[in-house]
Amino acid sequence: MGQLQYTRKYCMEGPIVSIDVSNGNSHYMCFIKNNKRFGKVKKIDHDIEGFKRLLEDIQKLEAETNEKVCAVFEATGVYTKPLERFLSKNSIKTYMINPLESARKRKEEIHNKKTDKLDPISISKVYYDKEEMMELKKKDETYNWLRKKNRLYEDQLNHLRKYKVTFQNQLSICFPGYLDLFKDGYSDIPMTILKKYPHPDLLKNKKAETVARYLEKNTCHTHKVSLEYALKIIEFAKKTYPGCEKDDVEVEIFKILLDKVIETQRECEKTLNEMITVASTLEEYRYILSIDGIGIDLAARIIAEIGDIEEFKSREALVAYAGLDPHIYISQETRMENI
Repeated sequence: MGQLQYTRKYCMEGPIVSIDVSNGNSHYMCFIKNNKRFGKVKKIDHDIEGFKRLLEDIQKLEAETNEKVCAVFEATGVYTKPLERFLSKNSIKTYMINPLESARKRKEEIHNKKTDKLDPISISKVYYDKEEMMELKKKDETYNWLRKKNRLYEDQLNHLRKYKVTFQNQLSICFPGYLDLFKDGYSDIPMTILKKYPHPDLLKNKKAETVARYLEKNTCHTHKVSLEYALKIIEFAKKTYPGCEKDDVEVEIFKILLDKVIETQRECEKTLNEMITVASTLEEYRYILSIDGIGIDLAARIIAEIGDIEEFKSREALVAYAGLDPHIYISQETRMENI
């Protein structure tokens, strides 16, 4: 009885240039097919001269194989943007891979240390091992706009988190325990009160009606609700013991931080509302919104990250694009679960 033989089929094939992208430069190697190299690893800077050299090598590979060459590289965020633009302008088909996958390939090698010269080889192996990959294409302008706005929103949220840390530290000096009065200490009523009364001594002797009228004028709440909050906050102001006087420099610093928090919150809300407005015009928005636990904010942000979901031909392609690692490592064994 003859021995069984297994033949492995590589669905991704043909000539490629495999590129390891860094900040301002890249190392690349050309491949005619899987495991068949065309030249050595080369390094270029991300400038006109460097991309000219890359294009020349791509053209040489196309002349050698009489086939169109694809470019393959890891998704490394902003570092790849100049390269992406260059490849797009020269109509070169492009594929991005998950860095976790190339890292796994390196671990499978005998010499598994990450090096600039070996990385293009690892990246090429990921490409040729793939049954299917989604080509990186210039997205519809709506998806492109949403993605950039989401990046802005993330940046604004990061700033807001930092401001809140310093704000809370200063608040604990000027008006300790204040945020504990509210379910959401950063909503309009608590912020509006602090804007005019950043120290309990400025508030504790005020009439509740005066504070209520101020809240009613500067928020969207009724007089009844405003009066309830005014009574509650004035009562607290009489009990709390601040770590500074009302005219100390700590209060001045606190007011500056308060303005930064309020301004950044408004910027975040403005950006998110713009995203929701645009995303809600897309057909997939209502389908994503129908999933339990997903609200209008998250639905808009999911579309901003994924883009046009019809570009993904399988769930595996979506997982790869999202940069998720579906492998579970147990006792030197690798398993694929819940895919």
